[in-house]
Amino acid sequence: MSQTDSNILAKKKVLFLCHGYAVHAFRRISIFTEDESFDVTVVSNYDYKFNNAKNILLNASLYGKSHTDPTSEQNNTKPNKKTWFSTITTFISKIPFLFNFLLFIYDIYLVIMHLIILKRTVRKNQPDVIFLQTLLYPSYLSYFLPKGIPMIVTFWNGDIIWWAKWNGIERYFKKKIVSYGIRRAHAITVNSQSAYDICLDYNIDKQKVNLIRYPGIDLDIFKKLDKSHAKNELGIFSKKVVLCPRGYKREDDYLNNDIILEAAMRLSKSNQDLLFLFVGINENKEWQEFYNSTENKQFINNFRNDGSVPFDKMPIYYAAADVVVSISSNDSQPNCMLEAMACKTPIILGDIPQIKEWITDKENGFIVPCRSAYKLALTIDMVLKISTAELSPIIEKSYAVVGEKADQLKNIALIKSLVKNLDNQAK
Repeated sequence: MSQTDSNILAKKKVLFLCHGYAVHAFRRISIFTEDESFDVTVVSNYDYKFNNAKNILLNASLYGKSHTDPTSEQNNTKPNKKTWFSTITTFISKIPFLFNFLLFIYDIYLVIMHLIILKRTVRKNQPDVIFLQTLLYPSYLSYFLPKGIPMIVTFWNGDIIWWAKWNGIERYFKKKIVSYGIRRAHAITVNSQSAYDICLDYNIDKQKVNLIRYPGIDLDIFKKLDKSHAKNELGIFSKKVVLCPRGYKREDDYLNNDIILEAAMRLSKSNQDLLFLFVGINENKEWQEFYNSTENKQFINNFRNDGSVPFDKMPIYYAAADVVVSISSNDSQPNCMLEAMACKTPIILGDIPQIKEWITDKENGFIVPCRSAYKLALTIDMVLKISTAELSPIIEKSYAVVGEKADQLKNIALIKSLVKNLDNQAK
């Protein structure tokens, strides 16, 4: 046997199933596609186009592009062209019972078609491990695959903490999907103690659950940079900058953008040299409606929305900011929190249990009620006015927590070890 053949046989074959586009899934899967010791297949209803991987695209569903898909954001205000299909679905959606019934039937059709593709892919590639990135559709199609293939599930926040649902089947069966997935999985990874504890509540073997915060933060990229240089590069001339890195949308607004805007208005009335800078996936139409509304005309210089920006450019945004705000009501381990901490930028976060695993108020960050614009405005104002001598120990403690819990080098080693050991144990 040649050395080349030996190397091919030594590779661990991993099949990833993931839902739509998510930067989290992209980064987590890239860990393996960039490592020559893994042979990677990615099955998704979004075409990730990974290099060094077999990309299997499931047919797009009638729901259209995911709100988290970067290509779904179009920076124009032209109305979408109406089609007979959109006209019919708009009409049917006004009849909830009929709409949900037809949606459920369509989901059944998709399950059958996608399952055929998935089974064909498994037969062809013979994976050593199947790795589910969340249990949102199509990941739970793996339940219909041979039980002899070891399975790992990375539970996302929405799977077990706040029950995110995407299609009709999930609306009916989400808890059963999760319950069965926990029992079926050979290993489970979570990124918060809250999620870890919830998994144990299902009475499964504690050894199956792994608290691995992968991929973690690259501390060579996310680090403190010169503020003046960052502001010049981004064309920011305001004296103070509040960064809102979760994007802007109002539908299902668990990010509480309405509270951020209300707090921003309070502060902007007395401080015209203050910029609220939004980055991330956003609904451009919603933003334009807010930005161009008559009552907000006097504040337009206090707001800016850069939309989706390249991941490797985010350290510049954190450097330009005087404070980062993320007050989501539903979270486990927001990447923007860890990135800001690594860049030594002060953070203000929502008061939920998962955040308190990382942040102690006024010790290494600041915590406010998720639905209080008044408290948020007070806290932003306080952080912007706090002296360097008072702020410095807070951000240093914040940085130390990231180094201890979220260092990329440590967490990537842990997840790769889990995959390799699980495969070895199964054999």
